[in-house]
This record gives sequence, C-alpha cells and structure tokens, in this order.
Amino acid sequence: FDYAFREYIRQWAFKHPTPTDFFRFMNNATGEDLNWFWNEWFYQTWTLDQGIKSVTYMNDDPAKGAEITLVNLQKMAMPVKLRITEKDGTVSDVNLPVEIWQSGSSYIYTHHSTQPLLSVVVDPDWQLPDINPQNNSWPGEN
Repeated sequence: FDYAFREYIRQWAFKHPTPTDFFRFMNNATGEDLNWFWNEWFYQTWTLDQGIKSVTYMNDDPAKGAEITLVNLQKMAMPVKLRITEKDGTVSDVNLPVEIWQSGSSYIYTHHSTQPLLSVVVDPDWQLPDINPQNNSWPGEN
C-alpha cells in the first residue's frame, strides 16, 4: 500500500483526481482487483457480520482434525482472521482471504489439529466493524 500510495501522490500531484481515479490507480499499482473493497466501503452502506456456525471433528475424532464452519450473515465480505486454541495451549492464527465468500455465505475451514479445540474466535483483535460479536466465538471442550 505504501508504495502504491507514494506513486499515486507522485503521479497525481497538482491535478484534480476523483475517487474513481484513486481506486483505479491503486488497483493497477498493487496488481490486484480491489473493487470489492472500494464498493463495500465507499459506495454501499452494507454491514459486516461474520460468525462461527459450528465446529466438528473429522469422524468425531479430534486427532483427525476439525472442520470450522464460518458464515457471512450480511452483504459485506471481508477477509477472516481466526484464532484457534488447542487443548495443550497451542494458539494458531489463521488468515483466510476475502475470496472464500465468492462461492456463498458459508465456508468450511479444515484445521489440521491432533487434539480437542478449546476455542475458535473470528477477528480476535477486533479490527473489523462486525455488527454482532456474539457469534464470533466458539467455546470447545474444557
């Protein structure tokens, strides 16, 4: 972002860019299609509500891993950060890209664990404007 923003300032200095010029330039400079982001944050009034629908173990055996079903209950789509705590205290942060929501409002993440999970939390650092934080955590076995 820093490189792209410096280039934008350099190329558009003393000109009169529109927001669309900025969005187009940032897409080109980063080499990514960020239109999903510009649309949701600048052109829409959509809200974000990501949550955990369920956590199940593969073949009911924690040693074989866990399937974490995530849901996106509103129109805004954002990347997902998960913090997964296992029984032995191991903590894993998992970052999932926004593209997981392209196929629908539900996504199953397979976590390769070998023991029961104590908790799973969506957006553990409270960085996103989620309108319903009550569905952002799942307590496991104690």
